Amino acid sequence: MNAAAEVIVAGWMDFEPGDREEALRHFSDLVVASRCESGCLDYVFSPDPDVPGRVRVFEHWDSDASLTTHLTLPHVAKLGKALAPLTRIGRSLTHSTVAVSRQMGSASAPAASWPTEMFCHRPWTSLATDWSSCAERKDPRGGPERGLRTASSDARK
Repeated sequence: MNAAAEVIVAGWMDFEPGDREEALRHFSDLVVASRCESGCLDYVFSPDPDVPGRVRVFEHWDSDASLTTHLTLPHVAKLGKALAPLTRIGRSLTHSTVAVSRQMGSASAPAASWPTEMFCHRPWTSLATDWSSCAERKDPRGGPERGLRTASSDARK
């Protein structure tokens, strides 16, 4: 495997339906910290609208080394302890190595050279988060600064 290849982790975790909201609150803290890590290109935990108790997972890393480092960090260990009292009833996660990546477009929405939304934005469950810790981070692919506020991100608040 190419050590510099991008990596995607995708799948789901199922919790007892009554535990999902608490799990999402804990995931929200993890998302904030993870999006500010070196090598994190995207990081999302979101509720599945069709399956009670299911949380969808999507992580995009610049390399397997960045993902490996991420898994050793204190905020990941903290998540494990926070989720321990909750009932997880299933999980399916896939680790994929990206062979080719390109911007997508369609007739109604041509591919952009760079997305206007930055990665260090507010996850849906964490509206009171202090973003100062990642406001100075640069995107590893050479894009604009992370945490950059845009008109569309301000409209979500």
